[in-house]
Amino acid sequence: KAVVSTQSTGTHLTSNYLNQLSNKSVLLPKLQEFQDSLISLYLHHLCTVRPLGEGGKMKIATDIAEMERVLGGLLEEHSVSEQFKVLRAFRAVLFLSVEDLCTVRNVPRPMLLNHLFSRAGEALLSPYKVAGWTPSQYVAWLYSHPYEVVDMIQGTIQWYEDMIRESGAPSFDPIYPHIIQLLQS
Repeated sequence: KAVVSTQSTGTHLTSNYLNQLSNKSVLLPKLQEFQDSLISLYLHHLCTVRPLGEGGKMKIATDIAEMERVLGGLLEEHSVSEQFKVLRAFRAVLFLSVEDLCTVRNVPRPMLLNHLFSRAGEALLSPYKVAGWTPSQYVAWLYSHPYEVVDMIQGTIQWYEDMIRESGAPSFDPIYPHIIQLLQS
């Protein structure tokens, strides 16, 4: 639904405004900034989707491809931003094994860490759940506190470790060691 809305807005913006401008170079930096913000928010939201099964991965990959197509039409190909490259890379991340995901270098580490929670079992709560927030509140926080995300995730892991020890559970979630590995890299 969001991608369809983005597509119709992008088409409207391009046909009714951008194509009418003789000097687009004045507007392109602001449009690039808008595109980067849109991609960042979109990816943060994708990282909160949970649980994420194979059907969900396919749907998200299709939506990302559509988002690439729509946003790619707004700006010239030579002005592809780092955020746009992350969007492209994230589509592949969806289908990587957890082991391979921990070696990805073209997607920001906080985004990979948040995505790992979508692959965890129910006992390993997402950071927003531990904080008592909704996914939207967490995304707003992520967007406004980019340098504090890893600390928030470390706090979530500390909470999880304490909870496992107190409950006497026999083992940690299989995703846990991968989150630790990525936190330490």
